[in-house]
Amino acid sequence: MKKNVFLLLAAICFIVESASAQVERKLLIINGKPIFLNGMNIAWYHFANDVGDTAIDGAKFLKIMEDIQAAGGNSLRMWLSTNAANDPKFDSTTGLVKGLGSQTINNVKKILDMAANHGIVVSMCLLSFDLLQTGETGVNATYNLKLLETDAGIQAYIDNALLPLVKAIGNHPGLLCWEIFNEPEGMCSDIPWGGWSTQKTTVAHVQRFINKTVGAIHRAVPGVYVSSSSWSAKAMTDVPGFINYYTDAKLISAGGDADGKLDFYQLHYYDNNFNIDFSPFHHDLSYWKLDKPVLIGEFSAEGLIFLKPKVDIVDCYTRAYNGGYAGAFAWNYPGFNTGNYSTCRPAMQNIYNLHTDSVKLK
Repeated sequence: MKKNVFLLLAAICFIVESASAQVERKLLIINGKPIFLNGMNIAWYHFANDVGDTAIDGAKFLKIMEDIQAAGGNSLRMWLSTNAANDPKFDSTTGLVKGLGSQTINNVKKILDMAANHGIVVSMCLLSFDLLQTGETGVNATYNLKLLETDAGIQAYIDNALLPLVKAIGNHPGLLCWEIFNEPEGMCSDIPWGGWSTQKTTVAHVQRFINKTVGAIHRAVPGVYVSSSSWSAKAMTDVPGFINYYTDAKLISAGGDADGKLDFYQLHYYDNNFNIDFSPFHHDLSYWKLDKPVLIGEFSAEGLIFLKPKVDIVDCYTRAYNGGYAGAFAWNYPGFNTGNYSTCRPAMQNIYNLHTDSVKLK
């Protein structure tokens, strides 16, 4: 399941029929063909500890892969280091990253091997705004701010953790992409509407970190997809009243790495936080005026139950497909007060039944 090396093909545009009109679609190329990512979030079994020094429970992850495959799904999203409480490892003298957890590479490989064997690709999310949530067990904000805000901290992370992991995984057939951050706006003091972590950094530091890490990955493993996610379309589109902090120009300006450009965008949407002005389920892809594929990376696995009228989970996936998006990942498999695999399975199965060729990886 080799991904196409060329970014140009990753943004192929073509026309399909939706319920009411023709819409532009931008899909990622996997195994040489455009694929709709029909999946959901795991997102972890042990928060911030599915990597580090503890081996994963293979039986639990195998059950996930079997369930997703049985539902006609082809993809998953998983969080890895998250808040850096267990991985990567820091030097207590310098406060800089010195390496990975002893089981990190093995755990990631095992998960990706299982995924590939079940016709699934996984978005591996490296870090989250939780880096600066000091109330979470094991979070060292001093180390994490150095990681985020200093040249030495970024380079140590790249050299001693990121590149060893990325090179060990390579172009693994079970890997969809490396995702740099989950919702980094949560730790930014200067983004309108953002900034809910206990400690804060700035958007410029986030942009620089993304630029430098994405560039390093692109050079280390040519052809691998790299992305980062936003908690809302507010921070990742140029629709009037919104701001896209992650354009190629802004990332390169912040970090200076010409290779540090996202291959696709990832938006999240929760209807208890935002009205339909921010909903990808109420606007086709073209509405956001973006030049890359867009994955809907998080939304409730119960569907949009706070809106009037409500949008059920089957309709959410249908709207994502018909709206031209690269895929849809409901939150989440085990269920954290937002539905779970059981509530989401009919939606994935419906997409598979209607659009089998667009979701089968082989």
